[in-house]
Amino acid sequence: MPVKLEIHPEKCVGCRVCELACSFKKTGAFNPDLSRIQVTVSNPRTVMYPVACIQCLEQACVKACPVGALRKDEATNAIVLDREVCTGCGLCVESCPYSAVRMDERTRKPLICDLCGGDPECVKWCPSAALEAKKI
Repeated sequence: MPVKLEIHPEKCVGCRVCELACSFKKTGAFNPDLSRIQVTVSNPRTVMYPVACIQCLEQACVKACPVGALRKDEATNAIVLDREVCTGCGLCVESCPYSAVRMDERTRKPLICDLCGGDPECVKWCPSAALEAKKI
């Protein structure tokens, strides 16, 4: 069933457990640099909030990809990357209006949330309910 990631920044406590859960699920390593979600800090250490792909309707990243390596999976509502097709050009990163796509500097492939196949790991581990997977 398709889901949408909802972020409630007012509930975020800045623990960064979402980053660890994501990176472990995707790579087997607890490494925030490999997470598809990032906790952003603004107002020096006073406001923290998660930033991740919200699977927006505009799909700027999909439209920007010159080789068609990104597509929307209608079954899960997630943007999915075909790693074999991706050239690592970074246009998806530049085009995201929410700064939710980053490049993995080691592989030169984008780190973009695919909603863990419809069951986001970050949501399961968020202790403050700042993340929610809403069925659509």
